Amino acid sequence: MAVAGRRLVPNAVLGAALVAAGTLLPWIRAAGLGSANAFDLPVGSLFNSGSPSLDLAVPLLVLAVVLVLPLPPGATIGAAAAVVATVGLFVFQVQRGGVDLISVLGSGVVLTAAGAVVAVPWTRRAGRD
Repeated sequence: MAVAGRRLVPNAVLGAALVAAGTLLPWIRAAGLGSANAFDLPVGSLFNSGSPSLDLAVPLLVLAVVLVLPLPPGATIGAAAAVVATVGLFVFQVQRGGVDLISVLGSGVVLTAAGAVVAVPWTRRAGRD
């Protein structure tokens, strides 16, 4: 499938699937309190906002769709960068809480960022291999 000079490639699909799967896995866990995935975390928590807002998973899932759409490479790279920036901002906010990152970060954080990284190098122009 080729649109706008891009074709759908398996690794872009794999990267987007990893981002989507990462939203379902735990992003944060606390002893005795359980865990929370991206659907349990409000976007506002990235910006110290106490107000309720959209689940963090929603923009990440939109970006995952953008990763597989046959858009110009800049759009794919921009979407992947936005995913990585979101994960980075989340880790920064958790770290600001003065906790041990290794003990509280869940596997969803790593899988989400890894999915974005997997998708980027596989952006190809139609007709090139």
